[in-house]
Amino acid sequence: MPFCTCFSNLTINNANTGTSSAVVWLASNGTDGASNNIVKNCNIAGASSTTTLIGIGAGSGATGIAITSLGTGNNNNTFENNNIKAVQFGIYSQGASAANKNSGNQFNMNLINTKSGSSQNVRTIGILAGFENSISVSGNNIGSISGGSPW
Repeated sequence: MPFCTCFSNLTINNANTGTSSAVVWLASNGTDGASNNIVKNCNIAGASSTTTLIGIGAGSGATGIAITSLGTGNNNNTFENNNIKAVQFGIYSQGASAANKNSGNQFNMNLINTKSGSSQNVRTIGILAGFENSISVSGNNIGSISGGSPW
């Protein structure tokens, strides 16, 4: 499938200026994962690239929104053809461990490439995924990462 810039009119915006927030966050409760969710054809916007932590993410509900959040059973989620901007991390997903991975997630054809020099770009990482089986990451347009270390 070719990359499509035909985003819908649905904009999901998080104006919270806290650094531990997400625009869209799917969370497991430790035993029951957030599975079979689709975030597609949306404009995803945080408050700025120095505040909102994650554009679209999946992790744990117990540990809160963080790049160390390890979710259990967040499987078969699709994040596709979204325009993600003004966050530190565009897309984030991590399973619980090497022995307890997420499975079947798809992160395809997302635009994570707002021009640098504004607070609208992604600051640190376009897509961060770990402890995932059968993951699909394809056709994403990632660029203009403005810098900043997550660690």
